[in-house]
Amino acid sequence: MPAFVEAPQVNMHDAKTNLSRMAKEIEEGLVPYYIVARHGHPVLKISLYEPEKPKRRLGVAKGKFECPDDDVFFGRANDEIAGLFEEYL
Repeated sequence: MPAFVEAPQVNMHDAKTNLSRMAKEIEEGLVPYYIVARHGHPVLKISLYEPEKPKRRLGVAKGKFECPDDDVFFGRANDEIAGLFEEYL
């Protein structure tokens, strides 16, 4: 497909008559979309359907793992690491 293809504007009657052909041209990439006009004023844009990406759900891992106990996670190893940075505090 060329880098820039101007989308054709068709009137409502032509769009109704040639909808199948227009859809095929869009599917094949011959035109990016069609503009449908009523009395010379654009009212519709016919383009390839692109489904929305599913939204990210919060909490999908709930119950899948357990956090370690505080004494393991924040225990002696954490104190040793904190000691390395005492001079900067």
